[in-house]
Amino acid sequence: MSKIKREIKNKIRIKNCDNLFIFKFSTLKNWYVKFYVGRNITSHGMIEQSLRTTDKETAKRLAKELWFKTKSENNLSVFKNINSEYRFDKIANEFFNSQDEDYKIRNDSSTTPIRERSKYERVIKRELGNLDIRKINYSHLEKIRLDLISKNKTSSTISRYFDCIRKILNYAKRVNIISLIPSIPKIVRNDKKSYPPYTKDEVNQITKELRNQNYDEVADAVNFLSFTQLRAGKEYLSIRHNDISFLKHFKTKQDILIINPPVRKVMLKKQSIPTHPIIAEIYKNRICKRYPNYKKDDFIFYPNEKNRERVRRLIYDVFIRISKKLNLFVCSRTNLNRPLYSLRSYGFIELRNSGVNLQDIASLGNTSSKMLEERYLSEYNPTKMTDLYDRTFNKKK
Repeated sequence: MSKIKREIKNKIRIKNCDNLFIFKFSTLKNWYVKFYVGRNITSHGMIEQSLRTTDKETAKRLAKELWFKTKSENNLSVFKNINSEYRFDKIANEFFNSQDEDYKIRNDSSTTPIRERSKYERVIKRELGNLDIRKINYSHLEKIRLDLISKNKTSSTISRYFDCIRKILNYAKRVNIISLIPSIPKIVRNDKKSYPPYTKDEVNQITKELRNQNYDEVADAVNFLSFTQLRAGKEYLSIRHNDISFLKHFKTKQDILIINPPVRKVMLKKQSIPTHPIIAEIYKNRICKRYPNYKKDDFIFYPNEKNRERVRRLIYDVFIRISKKLNLFVCSRTNLNRPLYSLRSYGFIELRNSGVNLQDIASLGNTSSKMLEERYLSEYNPTKMTDLYDRTFNKKK
């Protein structure tokens, strides 16, 4: 039996919505909607369905809602005839290229540009990439904030996404593409991260397993982070051989390894720091012997890989995998995860338990005594408990 061809009547195109229109079939009462989405979405490239209403205005509203929802879910542009010169994605790429050039000129090995571009590609581009940057407003940015919240992103992470957006908008203003920066949603920073420390025995278990699996360089990185008080990330991965020197102890004649970190979170001034004797041993007997023909401007970890973000991800992923394999990744006391950053907590507690005062630990760690007590030393540790016991129960009579 041949298919009956239904006649279309009352076809109405919806303004400001490319290829969207509603219509009625001559034999049916309800309004229908139809618009193009592409053959990668449907076999014939079109969406066509009943709106289940006989009212024209209701049909227009429902058609728009379906059109926006479908376009958004499939990452399709909802704007017609955007001047390509003002597309957010074009301006964003100009900004990133400019930033890359700036870091290159300054010989800055920071991974910030790589991380920001990654954040842009993962989230921001999907929401803003096809928009006219001159028409972006608070509602567009608030949608991103709510989307990140729905994905359980912390306020710190959300702030970093918006830092990236703010930089792109500032660039657009600087080159006279926009005259005003739209209002940006306020991000309330209420998530104080806690990094439960590993114990000495746990760190030893992890480094032993790393070496058993031929991850010697990752094992050295773990010990390096444990005994230098540097932050996991660009602080230790930016260190080159020319950032390291040796000082002869004027009494013991011992060689003290000094690091002059090129990158620190708080860069008030160049801050050279002395390190634990184990760091001198790792540097001399492992790092330098691993790459015997190193140059002074080579990175000390994975010098052949210039992309430091790739190195960061490699070390991080391997560490987490081994930590999980040994059932050490989740802290049994707090039920919180322990990433690489927990090695910094471990190092601080080891120093405190050795009797080092808070001010000296804070100086080594490029932080404050208050931050040490609130974030890193809030965990149970013998020194803290012993001091409290002596002050409370062991007073001399």
